[in-house]
Amino acid sequence: MFAAVAAHVADPRFGKHTVLHVSYGPDQGPVSLTPTEAHQALYGDLADEPQVSAIWRDVIRAAQSDNTPGRQWQMLLLWLVMPRLAGTARRIARRLRVGPQDAEGEMVATLLERLPAIDTESPDAIGQLLHAARSSAWNYARSEARSFPYADMETVAARHACPEADDSQENDENDIDHVEWETAPPPGPAGLRASLRVTVSAAQVEGERLGALAKHLGLHDMVRQTHHRSRRRRVGTLSLRPLRRRP
Repeated sequence: MFAAVAAHVADPRFGKHTVLHVSYGPDQGPVSLTPTEAHQALYGDLADEPQVSAIWRDVIRAAQSDNTPGRQWQMLLLWLVMPRLAGTARRIARRLRVGPQDAEGEMVATLLERLPAIDTESPDAIGQLLHAARSSAWNYARSEARSFPYADMETVAARHACPEADDSQENDENDIDHVEWETAPPPGPAGLRASLRVTVSAAQVEGERLGALAKHLGLHDMVRQTHHRSRRRRVGTLSLRPLRRRP
């Protein structure tokens, strides 16, 4: 996700049409900053606290009211916070063996979800966004680290029905979050003759969520290009059982 955002902002057309107007004080007129100039003002050697606070206030405000087709102000906000979130993504990947791209996607999704409720007049508005994004990524990574595929779904069902049958196991470490969809077989002699249940893993649900987020930001193609296709993991199980005939 971070790579896709950086590639999008690097397009010369983005900088040409995205100029941030920052008000540093009542006695000063607004100062126009390109994305590169705003980045330098935030992270350069000459950055000072009043200037940094004003930039974060105005870029958050612009992102909150963003109704542009390409969500250019939200993209600018994401690009500007990336240096402050990238280290967290690397630490999560190193400590919990979760892909950094998953942690990045979770942080981006959380940041955009919390964005509308942030008070831009708060002196710690950007801190609130960063804290929410980091906390969500750590929580997601811990839940993923506790998950692993089950080969015997009957055992899982039995454990949930009779948890006392396996007190020697730490059940909270073995439980998995999932979404289930059930459909009854169609009536009549033709057609499907078994109940169908599709169990989707939490990882796949998260993938769908991040895919929708990338599409919302116009980054679907870039995310697909930057995805590491060599990595494969099991995301769900489809189980078909014969329908028992009634006597």
